[in-house]
Amino acid sequence: MSIEFLSPWAFWLSFLIPFLWIVRKFTNSTLGNKHWIWVASVRSLCVFFVVLGLSQPVLKLSTQEPMVVFLVDASNSITDKFISNGLAWINRLTEGDRRKNKEIILFADRPVSISSFEDEATVLSDVVGSSSPAFDRNASNLERAVKSAIASFDRNRAKRLVILTDGNETVGNVWRNIEALKKENIKVHFMVPKGGESNDAWIVSIDSPPRVRSEEIFLLTVRVYSPRAEMADLEITADGIPLERKRIELVQGLNNVDFEVAFSTEDMIKLTAQLYYPNDLLEENNRAESTLWVDQKPRLLLVSNKENDHKNFIEILIERGFSIDHALGGDLPGNAIFFDDYDLVFLSNVAKENLSDDSMNALMGYVRDLGGGVVFAAGEKVFGDNGYSGTPIEDFLPAEFKARERKKDLALVIAIDRSYSMKGRKIEYAKEASRAALELLEEQHKFAVVAFDSQPYISVPMRMVRSKRRAEDRISRIKASGQTNIYPALGVVYRLLDRESSVAKHVILLSDGDTHPADFEKLLRRIRDAGIIVSTVTIGKTGDPKLMEKIANWGGGQNYVALSAEAIPQIFIEETQKALKSSDAGEKISTQLAMNVRAFSGIEFNEVPDLSGLISTKLRDTADTLLSTGDGEPLLSRWQYGLGKTVLFSSTASGQWAKNWLGWADYGKFWDQIIRQTMKNPDIRSKRLVLSSRGEKTVAKIVLLNEKGEFRDNLSPVLIVGKEDGAEVEKISLKQVGPGYYEVDINKGMSRPALLSLSPEGGVGLSAARFAGVVALNPTFSKELRTLPPNLPLLREIARVSGGKLSPEDGDIYSPDDRFGSSAVPLLPWMVGFALLLFLFDIYMRRSPFIWKALGRKS
Repeated sequence: MSIEFLSPWAFWLSFLIPFLWIVRKFTNSTLGNKHWIWVASVRSLCVFFVVLGLSQPVLKLSTQEPMVVFLVDASNSITDKFISNGLAWINRLTEGDRRKNKEIILFADRPVSISSFEDEATVLSDVVGSSSPAFDRNASNLERAVKSAIASFDRNRAKRLVILTDGNETVGNVWRNIEALKKENIKVHFMVPKGGESNDAWIVSIDSPPRVRSEEIFLLTVRVYSPRAEMADLEITADGIPLERKRIELVQGLNNVDFEVAFSTEDMIKLTAQLYYPNDLLEENNRAESTLWVDQKPRLLLVSNKENDHKNFIEILIERGFSIDHALGGDLPGNAIFFDDYDLVFLSNVAKENLSDDSMNALMGYVRDLGGGVVFAAGEKVFGDNGYSGTPIEDFLPAEFKARERKKDLALVIAIDRSYSMKGRKIEYAKEASRAALELLEEQHKFAVVAFDSQPYISVPMRMVRSKRRAEDRISRIKASGQTNIYPALGVVYRLLDRESSVAKHVILLSDGDTHPADFEKLLRRIRDAGIIVSTVTIGKTGDPKLMEKIANWGGGQNYVALSAEAIPQIFIEETQKALKSSDAGEKISTQLAMNVRAFSGIEFNEVPDLSGLISTKLRDTADTLLSTGDGEPLLSRWQYGLGKTVLFSSTASGQWAKNWLGWADYGKFWDQIIRQTMKNPDIRSKRLVLSSRGEKTVAKIVLLNEKGEFRDNLSPVLIVGKEDGAEVEKISLKQVGPGYYEVDINKGMSRPALLSLSPEGGVGLSAARFAGVVALNPTFSKELRTLPPNLPLLREIARVSGGKLSPEDGDIYSPDDRFGSSAVPLLPWMVGFALLLFLFDIYMRRSPFIWKALGRKS
């Protein structure tokens, strides 16, 4: 027993008591001294009880007699027999006086109180099994039931909560009630169904994208739960037509079974997964359904430098389900709307000089404002300062073309025609050009000069560039004489470079092309296979310019035409700079996974071949590196730019640098998935109806736009829910949750599939309603049909924390312990009553002749 004061501040008023005695001294009264002391004492007691009453004293009385609330799980995972036996046990346990100190609550998705009932059969028929049950047995919300139980307790008694359940919640989280149970000092006991191991397997879900493109190969994952390790069959059908049946080896627990699927029809597809499991306990949960939309093939615009570029690459993408348009960089318009017809623009090793400023700005607008996707594959024609640095292309890519210092290993051979036709100013400018090229090289590079007429001569032997003056002196000694014969000179060049281990090997051939006939193509093929690049500089038009052009094409290099001798040095300088910047060519560049993303699903990077070239880049702060090199440099990077996405591949998608990749088994799959993950997101500007899951709910959502692509706001869209036969069931209003964005939650508890479509009413219009399409909402089996064993770890922990037991004895339910209830008795009415009696006695003392006579009058 204890007393608690709810308003202790009132004790400050106690100063009035001494105030009464002080006032007595200054009061002129006919009361005698003895009489006045009595009156003052009564008044002091009156004030004391008033002050005590204002402090709101409460008398707390302790009691050990508990109140017990019984929670009985009546969801589908609990058998009727367990419910019936549990209710009978409760009736037997609470006979006599205990009957009035109990509360019985049945629960499934919600709690229902049944404190009085005749017999267990009545409860099962009237509450659980009626045509209009009080709750939905397809769900189990233990959290909500415990909250209801806490609110049902008598605060003046000790509290016991007895829960008859298996602990397998499908809604809510009972652990969130722990603090409330501890605060209310509630002891929790659990009674669980007894049973052996379950032999029930089921399909958890079918995981697939809500929308795919025609002929897109995508991954369909069926999640299967198995109570034990077992062999089973899993079949996938589309609109009732079998797609694939697999014999699968299941492990105990959750299993993910993948199917690679593609559809050519542009329509809604109904997918069905059927599990065939030996000796399965419950077959109703072995089937699951899902739907997806198949849209038209994605349209790609592949941009390159030449018409015949990337022929094999294009064929691979077509086989993977893409519609490809090929364009040259110089043909791109300066209008972003042109690109909006494409899902993605693929720029492959496009030289900067082939793109106009207007087309680069248009591509930027396509990504930023229209949500487009761009993949930029680099190559030997994409370089830092003389390439895309400072351009709109660099602005929207995830990395900058500002290469960090890389140790570049280059072996450069200059082959100079010194025949009679080069006599005079031509040979002098050729020697000046060779010296200028040498000046650009660094000490780690190698350099040689081969001068030729009818026979080749090694004027400068192949050595590291250390003493440039010695090489310059040797170049100065070259003199013009004899006839031209290019073929043996190329042979000498090949032998010089073939034995070199340099990463990059480059040849600059200077001649007019007037030479003896030979099988140049065969020789150049051998040179090219050795990783040597041959570029040519044709002097004038009098020789054989076409042969010089062919030599450059066969050698994988560039052909230049010098119409005057003065142009030769500048050409040499330009070609040497390119050789330096592309000196990663031939390098073995390994690939490492930097970030595991969805675009890499099913790809084995431990088997990816080395690349032969790379441009160095500097990653932006907010960009992601998906693949890196063995040295940690970005190889594949991506980021979000405005509404769209861009990807930078720092090597080539095809061509010399990626020649080893062409034989990689996952080459097509890699580019397929990178492109699809970068493509324009249809949800950004989609006017299609889409379903998605949000917790336990299914959400129907749509984005409505006008012809200009602007958001349509303040509409009142209506969703039509119909049967498969077309009959309308109900209409549901969608609410606007963002610019042009409308959605509504849909109850998924249904026994038959439903078709959802958009009504033209509410300002939507007939054309928008038709374009929104039809989406199927398929029923799913209840989670309560999963015959899981009791969740003993959860129940045991809650019982431990609250001081209860798992599977208690009957005597534990009502047994006394150190937990007490308390009743609160307010004392304010008593204090007011005492003060009132004293007030009346004060009046009596001052008015009664008997008191005056007994105590006397002041003399």
